[in-house]
Amino acid sequence: MESVLGTAVAVALIAGPFAWRVLHDRRQAQSLATRAEIQGAVRGVFGGEPFLTVQVVPPGLGRAGRVLLSVSREDDWLARAAWRAVARKMPPAYELIVRHA
Repeated sequence: MESVLGTAVAVALIAGPFAWRVLHDRRQAQSLATRAEIQGAVRGVFGGEPFLTVQVVPPGLGRAGRVLLSVSREDDWLARAAWRAVARKMPPAYELIVRHA
């Protein structure tokens, strides 16, 4: 019984961090793909690259994912013009946050 328990603890110590890392990497890859889709939609709205940055933060434990749009105070109109295209590409249960750089 002790050898089974010892083996289970050893496997958990090795497999636990590995499984967490795989899950973390998968969430990061999904957030990068979402960022690419949103950035493409923003480029489509403006016909080029606007002075608007897009950042996607994957969901965490007990926290929703976030899509952050950053613009300067003088360029608020960029966020107002792009928010519909961004909202269409956002995954469900993500928050849209617009902030000034």
